Amino acid sequence: MLVARDLALAGRLDGVSAALRPGEITAICGPNGAGKSTLLLCLAGLLTADGGAILLDDAPLALLDARRRAQAIGYLPQSGEVAWDVSVRNLVALGRLPHGDRGEAQVEAALAALDLDLLSTRPISTLSGGEKARALLARVLAGEPRWILADEPLAAIDLGHQ
Repeated sequence: MLVARDLALAGRLDGVSAALRPGEITAICGPNGAGKSTLLLCLAGLLTADGGAILLDDAPLALLDARRRAQAIGYLPQSGEVAWDVSVRNLVALGRLPHGDRGEAQVEAALAALDLDLLSTRPISTLSGGEKARALLARVLAGEPRWILADEPLAAIDLGHQ
């Protein structure tokens, strides 16, 4: 289980608790600025709360080294910025970095799952917003994390691929 207890972060979170269970889809809903993205960043271990605790399988998330945390938790941000103009395949393969392998089967499976096979050799800069969003999701899937924390994952994706 991934559990947040009494999370606090100045001006953004105040006593937030949540329990995410394996095999379930949990939606975090609320108005803009309510702290949904901040909560996801804390749950992913990318932002440290001022107070409270986050537990992954009853162990404090803060005590896990970055590699183990990245193997367990895949994070898909709301705005998908890509720093380098790599091919779609290379971007998806970055999801394997925490495992230290090429994970070719996992990369191929993620490309196929997101209908990116025919786009795999294209530079990421040539994709539409929705295609880029699918490529970023494929990167998360290629890492085979136990948990996927996705911040508005369908916002830019067309209905046919949602």
